[in-house]
Amino acid sequence: MRSGRCVSVVGAALVLLVSASAGFAAQAQLVVTALSTGADRVGGGDVLVRIAVPDSGPLSSVSVTLNGDDVTGGFRQEGTSHALLGLVTGLKEGNNALKASTKKTNPSLSGRLDLVSYPITGPIISGPHETPFICMTQHFRIPPGTTAQPTLGPALDENCSTTTRVDYVYRTNGTPGAFRPLPSTTAYPTDLASTTTTQGKVVRYIVRVETGTINRAIYQTAVLHDPIAEPTATPFAPPANWNRRLVYTLGGGCTGGWYIQSTSIGNGGILEDLMLRQGYAVASSTLNVFGKQPQRAPGRREPDDGEGALHRELRSAGVHRRLWLLGWVRAGAPDRRRLSRTARRHHRRLQLP
Repeated sequence: MRSGRCVSVVGAALVLLVSASAGFAAQAQLVVTALSTGADRVGGGDVLVRIAVPDSGPLSSVSVTLNGDDVTGGFRQEGTSHALLGLVTGLKEGNNALKASTKKTNPSLSGRLDLVSYPITGPIISGPHETPFICMTQHFRIPPGTTAQPTLGPALDENCSTTTRVDYVYRTNGTPGAFRPLPSTTAYPTDLASTTTTQGKVVRYIVRVETGTINRAIYQTAVLHDPIAEPTATPFAPPANWNRRLVYTLGGGCTGGWYIQSTSIGNGGILEDLMLRQGYAVASSTLNVFGKQPQRAPGRREPDDGEGALHRELRSAGVHRRLWLLGWVRAGAPDRRRLSRTARRHHRRLQLP
């Protein structure tokens, strides 16, 4: 009996020890996650990263390296959470290793994220670029909804690239209202309208519009942001009046005009009053217009590259932690959306962070 009891006691002690060790090991982890895109499809050499730190580990004890180089200085606390948020730049094309660790905890904590970076000009998940292909940046007017604004100018290279720019427009309080270029970032126009978001906030109706190029497509993002009252929109300071929801537009119509960069974004452009006035962010690109890129061949689906890479640019406006994603389509666009779903099933490439 004594021998049996001793064996039982020793066995129970060993089970408790193993369980405690396993639990301790499970807690001693840093969880490193890519937010702006999938870790295996980073475009342009930078990525927004979150590092979740166990409560037992002080945030100040975490150090981060990229391919052996210290990048800790690019991270800061994410709001009030026990996590760090950082924009990691300088990724080399191909494979990269992002490592996080603590040195002032016992035992030390660690985490790793393997990243694969591609040129911002693409391709990322599609086949080779189509040829011929006509650049049209010199005809793309900005901000959208106005006719007197300059264009993006001539393309900078054979991939139809342009310099990224940010413009502001506001909604007038007339009937009907209209979007106009914001004349100043130090004073409000006298005809500025206000709007009520889905969160019940009554705010000035000013919209930040970002325009650039990704994978030969011209992309645009739009979101409520007051440059006079708010700090510059960044991943660390997202627009205060954004309702945490993103609308992604897909243009329709399988018309003529293939093999061109295009001069417009579908559904009438990025300035969707119905969405923006409620606080939604809106995003799209010219190659998400099915009438401009109606390919069906899985190996040559360039729009899906732009679709995935565009999410990288959303983080520059602070639109990177979304609660909802909505699609906004017209005739022909459902087919464009179906192709995107097919790519998700087969490649798992277009899932949003």
